[in-house]
Amino acid sequence: MACPSSSEISPNSDRGGNCKKLAVEAESLVDRISDLPDEILLDILSLLPIKSAAETSILSRRWRFLWTNVHCIDIQYSDTRYDEDACNKFTRFVNSILQLHNAPTIDKFYLHCLCAHDPSYFKTWFGIAISKNIRELHLDCCNAGYRELELPANLFTCQTLEILTVYSNGDIFINVPSNSVSLPRLTSLILTGVMFVTDESFQNLVSGCTVLKYLKVTRLFLDIPTSFKISSPSLKHMDLYDQVYYHGDSHSLEIDAPALEYLSLRCVVSRELTLDIKNLYSIKEAKVALVYNVHKPIESICCNSAVTPVEAFSFVKSLYLTADTMKTLSNATSQLTSRFQRLTELEVGFECCEWSCLQNLLEISDNLEVLCLTKEDSMMFDPHDTHKACWRNPEQVPQCFSSSLREIRITGFNELADGGELIRYILDHDNVLESVNLS
Repeated sequence: MACPSSSEISPNSDRGGNCKKLAVEAESLVDRISDLPDEILLDILSLLPIKSAAETSILSRRWRFLWTNVHCIDIQYSDTRYDEDACNKFTRFVNSILQLHNAPTIDKFYLHCLCAHDPSYFKTWFGIAISKNIRELHLDCCNAGYRELELPANLFTCQTLEILTVYSNGDIFINVPSNSVSLPRLTSLILTGVMFVTDESFQNLVSGCTVLKYLKVTRLFLDIPTSFKISSPSLKHMDLYDQVYYHGDSHSLEIDAPALEYLSLRCVVSRELTLDIKNLYSIKEAKVALVYNVHKPIESICCNSAVTPVEAFSFVKSLYLTADTMKTLSNATSQLTSRFQRLTELEVGFECCEWSCLQNLLEISDNLEVLCLTKEDSMMFDPHDTHKACWRNPEQVPQCFSSSLREIRITGFNELADGGELIRYILDHDNVLESVNLS
């Protein structure tokens, strides 16, 4: 609200006093935030990148060193240049921030690097964070100038670390010998594009995380190990995105997690890979994408290698099989035989639905309640594949049709070959069906 001019104020009016009062109140409001307790101000500053937090030191004497006590340090490389001068400048900035940091603890440390650094600096930086009982460490070096960095050993013996996240494009390496890892509080581990120097490095890392609950791993095309094992008695949730195209020597991928409740798995199947999934006794939900190597013609002997891994999910309650998985299974010469007695919800992706595989799944899922078919694109395009989808009524009506299958959902129904024949068969034979949704 605009204040009236002095010519508008009469000698007997108190409006001039009101304006002065408003001005004083406005000035008070400007710096009211400074009256907040340090704890609240530090919580606010901890939400900012550390550079922005440090810039508040110019506001007043009260703010000059306040930022040095933040409990969250978020350091970002914001320079658009990649050269030695820019890297040296960033290194000096990180050094000064950590040297000036005055709080006894660091709850969260985010380090975003877009340039190459001497690996010894990381050991120093992590050492400072570890000495301050760090709880979360997030390292992003996805554009590290193709300079290799091996994570320092002191990182893998941090007794307070609870969450570790590392993003890389193949520049960061992990090499941990047996019995060299002690991360007794680590519950969440996310590794994207990290390379493992030896076959044992990854399992040595997981073995040292005795209370690990959440694991997310993305392996790049040229990851080094020929044997990749994930064995954890405590793991509850896992996402494994395996982009390795196996060739040459034999390879193995093993998952052994008896407490696992959720698994999202993407893997390229080939004759060179042995995929061993076992002891999934607690599994509740799974999403499976077993993709055939798109650079090779489809061979049944390779597709057969997907059958046993899918059967390892026989204890699951909710299962999603992608269009690539369905195509892989449909090109196999063997069928699924294990009974999926706990399975109540099945979702399958289709590009051109392979009916024999779907019929096989219905036959082994006696207690299925919900069936979903979803249109999606498959990576497995084969110009020589002349297979035409054609629905043929199974010799025996699946058990779930007479006892449990109550809901059918089909997304992309108009693109589903012989979709009408499928629906007609279901309507004729499903005695407990309650809902059909076609879109």
